[in-house]
Amino acid sequence: MRKYTVLIVDDEPHQLLLLRKSLEREACYEVRETSDPRKALLMLREHPADIIISDHHMPEMTGLELLGLARTIAPAAIRIITTGLPDGVAIREAHRQGLIHHYIAKPWDREAFMITLENTLTHLHLQNEKQRLARELSEKIHHIRDLGRESENFAELKKQFMMIANHELRTPASIITASLDLLASRQHGLDTTQLKFITNALGGARRMNELLEKCFTILRYEQAPPSPGLKRIDLAGLLRRTVCETTEAAARRNITLEVDCQAGLNLAGTAEHLLQVFDNLLSNAIKYTPDGGHIRICARETDGQVLIAVRDNGIGIPDGELENIFKDFYQLSDARNHHSSKYEFLGGGAGLGLSLCRSIVKAHLGDIWAESEGQYLGSTFFVRLPLNGTPEKAVRPMLEARRFERYQERQAV
Repeated sequence: MRKYTVLIVDDEPHQLLLLRKSLEREACYEVRETSDPRKALLMLREHPADIIISDHHMPEMTGLELLGLARTIAPAAIRIITTGLPDGVAIREAHRQGLIHHYIAKPWDREAFMITLENTLTHLHLQNEKQRLARELSEKIHHIRDLGRESENFAELKKQFMMIANHELRTPASIITASLDLLASRQHGLDTTQLKFITNALGGARRMNELLEKCFTILRYEQAPPSPGLKRIDLAGLLRRTVCETTEAAARRNITLEVDCQAGLNLAGTAEHLLQVFDNLLSNAIKYTPDGGHIRICARETDGQVLIAVRDNGIGIPDGELENIFKDFYQLSDARNHHSSKYEFLGGGAGLGLSLCRSIVKAHLGDIWAESEGQYLGSTFFVRLPLNGTPEKAVRPMLEARRFERYQERQAV
């Protein structure tokens, strides 16, 4: 069993004694204590602590001052403050700034205190596990990139990475998500701060699971594409469902969505995965369209096939990037500006969304491509699929110039 180091700082000897005795009853705590805040900082420099518990009102230095300095020495430590004379404004501000994680009022109840500490350790463990997985994923990405510079077959290397991520990370990610779901469901035993920590961690775990699921879907379609004779799908209903799920996000940014789908269009395939295609294309359009913009989704029968166009008046795509954007892990924007929002303007991603779309569309014997008149002139993503669920042969890709010419002709319809 791992021992957690707890540093207690209090100028009242009996409080030090009570805290130490309470913690020493549990086998997982290794307690250090001092009544001198300056000595506490020296102790931290020599031996960092997992948890720091400090009284607020002390003669030489306040607890908030101490914990503020402690954050620079041991930034990963959980910081808890205790006081019998709370200053609500100061405590709230300290929590907002991240100086403290928890506040315990004196006189404190031992059972309530131990529950708070156990929840704190749970958060610490999940935070460390999340960081470990993030480091592991980052190391694998860098490893794959290094190998790719020395190899002519970079696509195969990327596939190997996705297989590693799928097999090695899905199980721990699922365990973390399930554990966080269980903790979040027991809200009666958590205070507001604890619930916030767990909710944030749960959101991150779910995003990790979504990324791994994308990797898994791409691999599945590339290794064993589905046969043509799948379920019949009403395209209009599928597009309405996609728009319904994104309407609220678009409205927050004052982006209008317009859907124009010819009636009676049917496809053959897996509705869940085709929904992923249109959801990715629509969320992409929202991310790269400024607030107040407009997005139009149009679906028509043409040459015995279905053509779906998702058009925006956003930032556009440079000519040289039109083919690259469908490659695995390719990011049009600077990866250093990455953030996890799905709909925020210029939000980044893992670079798998359009690659996933391509794999799914090609597995359904279709074609997908992008067109743009230039930077800041908007862009259009096209999907061509066999009509009425009878795909006898794959859709033949058209030349880029002819694609745009035909699209302009159809705008008059």
